[in-house]
Formats: sequence, structure tokens, C-alpha cells
Amino acid sequence: MKLAKVALVIATFVRLFAFKPFYYEDASVEERGRMELEVGIFSYERENGEDFLEVPTIKVDLGIFKNTELGMEYKFLHHLGHYRLAEINLFAKEILLKWKGVVLGWEGGVFLPAYPSEKMGGQGLLMAGIKWGGSVFHLNLGWVKEKEGQGEYFFSAIWMGPFFRSIRPVGEFTYQGNQPSLLLGFMLERGWGGLGFGITRGINPSFFSIILGVSKEFP
Repeated sequence: MKLAKVALVIATFVRLFAFKPFYYEDASVEERGRMELEVGIFSYERENGEDFLEVPTIKVDLGIFKNTELGMEYKFLHHLGHYRLAEINLFAKEILLKWKGVVLGWEGGVFLPAYPSEKMGGQGLLMAGIKWGGSVFHLNLGWVKEKEGQGEYFFSAIWMGPFFRSIRPVGEFTYQGNQPSLLLGFMLERGWGGLGFGITRGINPSFFSIILGVSKEFP
């Protein structure tokens, strides 16, 4: 019985197949030798009166060791009539502890220049996952430096509700750079992979975004 409970906890935090529309990370990693491909089909953002369209966003996560994964992310941006590669990001994530429904880990990332004159950036965060009833909560606390800007501390709280007919409701509250925002959406999981959808609104009404994407695990 204890072994079955441990397996259930690990499955809760590791085998999440659906596209995750969160701004920050959940406390889960891919199993060793498995790869997850996430594709943001559509991502629209409006900030301070300007429109940004990211089509597509591509993220690849690969489990390299037990409880450790590497990730690569590419974002293509359409803005003011121009379409270009906007972001190249590299990440490493490790789960340090799993105990009675609690998961603790960390993630570090580097934002590489997408064109010659651009600067580098990066982020580091501590993360925790807590299973409570049919829901899972993820907490992120860290520091981020965008390519064009100063470093900022941030906090993110993610809620993943219980499944209902393969659909899991999700929400995220994020506070970064004196800008709180709230995301509401869902994740749909099927045998072929998963779909995710989310709408984010800054509590300061200058920020709004919407994202839709799919995911697939290999092998």
C-alpha cells in the first residue's frame, strides 16, 4: 500500500502531459530518456497599448538523469510588421526532494541573444509542489533579468485543479516588477498528448495575454 501511494505521488508531479500555459514552472521533470515537446500555437500579448504575437513558441524538455531535465525554448515574434526569432532560452531543472505529497526543486536558465546586438539574460528560482486533495499547488520564488532591463524578484503561485473528463482547470498568480497578474485556463489530456489554454490579465490593466498550445511526449 505504501509503495502504491509513493507511485501515485510521483505520477502526480512527473507525468503531466498537457501543454502548460503558465508563465513560470511547475515542480515536475521528465523521466530519464523521455522528451516532451510543447508548441504554443498562438500567443497574443497586449502591453502598454502595443500588440505582440508569438507564433510559434517551441519548448523541448528532456530527462537526462533521475529527477533532472534540460529544456530549450524558442519564441518567434511578430511585432510592428516584422517577424523574427525573439528568444532562445536554455534551462536546467532538478527535483531535490519528494516526501508525502511535497516536492522541492530548483531551476536555472539562460536567455541567449536572438540577434547580434542583443544582450543576455537569465533567471533562477526555487520551486515547491504540494498535493492537496485532488488539486496540486506549485510555488515559485526567484530572480529574473530580462535581456533589456534590470534584475527583478518574482513570486508565482500555480493551482492545478482536479480532473473532470480529462480536463484540469488551472490558475496562476504572478507578482514581478510591481506588476501582479492573474491567469485562468485549463489543460486537456488525451492519449496523443495534451492541449492547454490560458488568459492572463494584469491587475494593472495595461497587460493582457492569451495562449493556446499542444504537447506530446516521446517515446
